[in-house]
Amino acid sequence: MWIFRELFRLLYQIVVATAIASAMAGLWALLSSGDLVHDLRLGYFLFGSLLLLCAGAGGSRTTVQGRIMGYTWFTGLRGYGVFSGGFRPRAGDPTVTATAVFVGSALALFALGAVV
Repeated sequence: MWIFRELFRLLYQIVVATAIASAMAGLWALLSSGDLVHDLRLGYFLFGSLLLLCAGAGGSRTTVQGRIMGYTWFTGLRGYGVFSGGFRPRAGDPTVTATAVFVGSALALFALGAVV
């Protein structure tokens, strides 16, 4: 069932990217001298915008974003851990692109920025 495998990989990668960007925005808000909530909101929107710019760069397998989102980092359902080799999809099966992960993470950060 490739659809469940790829949806799981997409959601997992969006959560990881959003958590990393949220941690960076939180650190930036703590180190700044202004209002914490305002700086956190600004950080969410800033990192969300940067992720949208990365999504606009394309998700080709030859770009850095395409190589980062490969099967060697995130294994999906059948791996033995985050750093294991994982598995390869069958020929013809759709795979998660870096553009989808960047857009999903950017939308999540925009939603966090609107809520904070």
